Amino acid sequence: MKKLILIIISFLLVTSLLGCDKSQKADIYTSVYPIQFLVETVAGDEYIVKSVYSKGQEIHGFEPTARLIEYMSDAQAIFYIGAGLETFIETNEESIFKDSNLICLSNSLNLVETDGSCGDEEHDHHYLYDVHVWLDPSRMLLMLDVIVENLSLLNPDKASIFEANASSLSVDLADLHRDFNLAVQDVPLENRYIMVDHDAYVYWEDTYGVKRIRLRSDNDSCEVPSNQMQEKINQANALGIKHVVVTKNEAECSNISIYVTGISGERVYMHNLGSLTDEEIENEENYITLMRQNLLILQQILPNTNPS
Repeated sequence: MKKLILIIISFLLVTSLLGCDKSQKADIYTSVYPIQFLVETVAGDEYIVKSVYSKGQEIHGFEPTARLIEYMSDAQAIFYIGAGLETFIETNEESIFKDSNLICLSNSLNLVETDGSCGDEEHDHHYLYDVHVWLDPSRMLLMLDVIVENLSLLNPDKASIFEANASSLSVDLADLHRDFNLAVQDVPLENRYIMVDHDAYVYWEDTYGVKRIRLRSDNDSCEVPSNQMQEKINQANALGIKHVVVTKNEAECSNISIYVTGISGERVYMHNLGSLTDEEIENEENYITLMRQNLLILQQILPNTNPS
């Protein structure tokens, strides 16, 4: 009897694991959530679209399972950002994914260098450009066009459906882009600063003139010399900044409290939209709603928003 029970338990475990694996299957895969949002909206009911990231997953340094890699290699298309974000795709381009339909969306974009300076050929491409392009609605519009084009190539008979689906979304993205511009237009360029922990907002400077006081030397390290910390605090106080932006779904540096105390301010939370949590999905949040929440916070924290 005990042996029979063990056999049944083993069978149920194996069945459960296989079921979980099958639940990862999709017609089309994407990397970060905003790309999934674009592709799902354009594809409609024509394809099953999934992000390779789990709910609430930290997107940097992610490595998929062997089974997920296998499923991806059999997919009809894989949409990803590129510029070094999805190394598990880029390093297998000529091997596992050599016969896959890979669409690198950053190829169609004007990318911004991570340090804001001009680059040279000696830079490592994987570290040269900032990857958070999706936080700029105007660049999302450009990626939307690429997605429509590639889905139409994949299924020409449904091209008119894809174009119609994209049309409504393009209006929402254009409205969002307009409202970001309106939110900052009365703030003098020299005052358009926010104080950020995880630096995911590089493209806001390029598009909207919103610069950052970056609390980390880079996003992979929290170590900052004490004299540099004080310089950042002094700069924030001179600008009248009273908020430190902490990014949802990203680890927070332990030294944030020093900055908060130094400016006599408080934390605020923005979303980098790399992935969504179960709670956000249950609340029917999406790219547009979360970006509008980011916009409200931006309006709240920009110094001298209503200059006298």
